[in-house]
Amino acid sequence: MNLSKNIFKAYDIRGIYDHELNNETVKLIARALSEIYKNQNDKIVIGRDGRLSS
Repeated sequence: MNLSKNIFKAYDIRGIYDHELNNETVKLIARALSEIYKNQNDKIVIGRDGRLSS
């Protein structure tokens, strides 16, 4: 699976669901981040935009 570089911003990850982001891409990103941060005491914040038009 190829991830689009366009989804990675300076401070977040954004994309259009089912086009740039889907369940599989989110799982891959989460797995990679968990490997990077598993031995550190850092925090990861996950959020979403609740607007219907977003």
